[in-house]
Amino acid sequence: MKHHVRRTYQLLHRAWGPAPSTRDTIITMIVLTALVTALAIAQVARRHEVVRAGFALSKATHEVEVRRARKRALEVELATLTHPDRLRQLALRLGMVPAQPDQTRVVKVKATHE
Repeated sequence: MKHHVRRTYQLLHRAWGPAPSTRDTIITMIVLTALVTALAIAQVARRHEVVRAGFALSKATHEVEVRRARKRALEVELATLTHPDRLRQLALRLGMVPAQPDQTRVVKVKATHE
């Protein structure tokens, strides 16, 4: 068994070359750790930006829904207040009556240019 291990070690040693020094290994590990950390920070920053944009979109969507509901309510109120039957009843309560044809006058106004 010892022979197989020695043979494998010799094959790998020839294929990979001599082992790097401890200092080079530590420097390589530090550089790789810094690179992985930088990539992780960039990923977290990107995720944070996506979450922030999603929150802003949700808030804006809610605001649009509120404004649409208010617009619909105002449209209903306008239709109710300007309905001809309502205006007719209100005018009668105030003592108003439809104008007779002989009570109608057409007034012509000359346009003045200033």
